[in-house]
Amino acid sequence: MVLENVKEMWTEVPKGNNKKPVNKDRFISKMFLRGDSVILSEFKLLLFEKIVNYTRWLEGLLRNED
Repeated sequence: MVLENVKEMWTEVPKGNNKKPVNKDRFISKMFLRGDSVILSEFKLLLFEKIVNYTRWLEGLLRNED
């Protein structure tokens, strides 16, 4: 599978005391994924879509109760 215009984000924790974690990101124009990665990515996206749809459904119920 090929993903286009991907923003990869991660956090790096420096070694040593009193060092704060640093958020990093990079832009990838084309990313080629193998089968195991694709399943994980699609699963996360599907789960996110279900949560968003459920939230919108709940908001609609709350509006109708007023």
